[in-house]
Amino acid sequence: MAEEIILRYKLNRDRLYKGGDDYAVVCRLDIEPAKFYRVAHRSVPCDLCLVLDASGSMDEPFTAESSVSKRQAVAGAAKEAVSHLDAEDTLSLVFYDSRAYRIAELVSGDRQDEIRDKIESLEKFSGATDFEAALKTAKSVLAEGGNPSRRIVFLTDGQASSGDERSVEAIVENLSRDGVTVDCIGVGADFDFSYMRQLSKSSNGRTILLSEPKEADARFGELLESAQRVVASNVFLSLLFPPGLRDVEVYQWLPEMRYYGQASPGPSRKTIAKINVQTLRQDRRNIFFLKARMDPPETERFGLFASARLDFDLPPLDKSGLQENLNIHLNFSDDPEAAVRDTSVDDGFIEVELAKLDDRFQRLRKGDWQAALAVLEEMLGRARLLGDRLREEEYNRYKDKLKVEHRLSDDDFNRVGSISSQSTRAVEGFMEDPDEEKIWDSL
Repeated sequence: MAEEIILRYKLNRDRLYKGGDDYAVVCRLDIEPAKFYRVAHRSVPCDLCLVLDASGSMDEPFTAESSVSKRQAVAGAAKEAVSHLDAEDTLSLVFYDSRAYRIAELVSGDRQDEIRDKIESLEKFSGATDFEAALKTAKSVLAEGGNPSRRIVFLTDGQASSGDERSVEAIVENLSRDGVTVDCIGVGADFDFSYMRQLSKSSNGRTILLSEPKEADARFGELLESAQRVVASNVFLSLLFPPGLRDVEVYQWLPEMRYYGQASPGPSRKTIAKINVQTLRQDRRNIFFLKARMDPPETERFGLFASARLDFDLPPLDKSGLQENLNIHLNFSDDPEAAVRDTSVDDGFIEVELAKLDDRFQRLRKGDWQAALAVLEEMLGRARLLGDRLREEEYNRYKDKLKVEHRLSDDDFNRVGSISSQSTRAVEGFMEDPDEEKIWDSL
């Protein structure tokens, strides 16, 4: 057992009545660095590769009202991010249009003026858009890096016009297996948010839609900081659910809301799910939700809901092959009045279900507008339950447009996907344990 990484859980309901049946049980599972570890290790050196779209469409205005082009905004944000590099960090630049260009390879973070000069050359390119060439080149560049944290920030303003889509997905899968996180940033109305979210999923990267030029600076800085604050890598979460549980589903709440679907049947009638968490940050936790339906046993006083196993490496300590385990138990009672409810878990689950609904909504992009409207109504209901005025206004806007025009633009779908994948309610602090506080105070 490793003490540096902690697994904790909360159930939405416990002490289930033995005479009841078909209970829907939701478990919130938190993964976080222990306090002594996160205080002692705040950052690690990173290899960051910016893969920037240099195609001709990048010369278009950032928005219809903007006097700044997409190319200018992206170059400015990239140059601003450089100021946050530490000397041990490296930054690589790959620009792409119909080809990919190695602009800078593993340049030390203390050579910031040199990097900014190279970013300026983004204005010299123009052409089509080849994702395959871009990511293949970035993969080969990062293969030469030696830092414990490795990250690709892939930015585009549209969809690929050349290259093989299946090869792109295979490259991203290989990067994920190599421990590289791929974040995807979109600019403009032609960006396919749903597709990019699938690309970032295999490495648990971020998917970001930039709405205005000034947002680019902050987002680039956030992603660099995320790469610098990795304290665990090669992180894999395995979940095992016992026989008797039905309709087992897995969701992620942080760092990005995702729906992983129903867990798969395994041996001995058990249900299993495996998730590539990829990395853990020093100053953030990862939060998952597990949902299943069950009938309480007639005799036992407690039972297993799920077993969680986390496999990981700790780069700051030069340790690998570590593991942390947690059994999630439910209690059962003969008293129908003894049930315990934690509404904070229910509230979080209401929000994270938006990821599942948005998956359904995105699949209707070219399909039945009435079916899309029905899903949007469900999403609107979640927003009302949460008291989330911003989401409610956005969902209402697209609902009204669907009713009148019987269609939405690609940009509309992108914006629905963007607001449905970023949690506004998850608290990114830590679930402090009094016993851990005593340990920390004694050190």
